[in-house]
Amino acid sequence: MNKIKQKKIVRNWEYEKLVGIVQLINAFEKGIRSKHDLAEYLNVTEKFLEQAIQHYKEKYGVHYKIDNYIIYFEPTLFIAKMF
Repeated sequence: MNKIKQKKIVRNWEYEKLVGIVQLINAFEKGIRSKHDLAEYLNVTEKFLEQAIQHYKEKYGVHYKIDNYIIYFEPTLFIAKMF
């Protein structure tokens, strides 16, 4: 495996570990709405958060459904709870 591919695998793991889907939902449930506050809550930089969102967009597409939630990655990060 070449070094570039290895770095991408490691970086993707970091995104999912530090900015996990469940962590995004937990932040939403706590009332965190701005990217600045979200990055602070997750203890990552805003740039890292943006890169993590891009990673999820590449992995899942425009949105991802989990349990009673739908997370939109485009045009901006948005989480909605379905009833």
